[in-house]
Amino acid sequence: MRNKIIEIEDWKVLLNISMISRIDPWKVDLVKLLRKLEDALREMEINVRLAGVAVQSAAQIHLAKSKKLLEPVNPEQPQEKPNLIVPPPINIPIKSSLLATTLLDVVNALRTVILGLEESKKETKFEQMNIDIKLDEYLLKIEEELDSFIAELDRFLSEGTITFSRLVSGMSRAEMAKIFILMLFAASRGFVELYQDEETLDIIITRSKQVA
Repeated sequence: MRNKIIEIEDWKVLLNISMISRIDPWKVDLVKLLRKLEDALREMEINVRLAGVAVQSAAQIHLAKSKKLLEPVNPEQPQEKPNLIVPPPINIPIKSSLLATTLLDVVNALRTVILGLEESKKETKFEQMNIDIKLDEYLLKIEEELDSFIAELDRFLSEGTITFSRLVSGMSRAEMAKIFILMLFAASRGFVELYQDEETLDIIITRSKQVA
């Protein structure tokens, strides 16, 4: 049995990608942190890029938890009993749906943040956003558009790198969310690598070393 979760109270950990690799993901209560982030979004001017970084960080923490679930566990030494046959430990199989589940969680988290902005429209300067996402149909549509998106992204990356803010310049918030999800799919396929500028908090997109 795993130890009881020691809560990390500061939601700002979701905005510090470099810190994620240094913490125990089982000490992170994602639901509580995302709720705190949502409360904070109601009290301040919202930077859309911060919401994107928070979703990416939440996905990384969730993936780290999933990986730890698949780590082999050393079985406890059984007490000696007469005529007791101890079977060998069973290796936990790696489920092929692990990545898809993580991406679905990313979409859910992004949808929660955006809907939180809608609920706080009286306290912010954002325009009203009416979003009704049917996740299964939405993900299927994303998959259908992924190849054309990668081809277009390849044209932008001919210069070397591009920032997420430049990639979505002039787009509506719904289009920004769609491009963000497409970008995560492209990264999961190993086509691009994503980094964060520590000063601007912008996401930097570059070709994967395997593709370059």
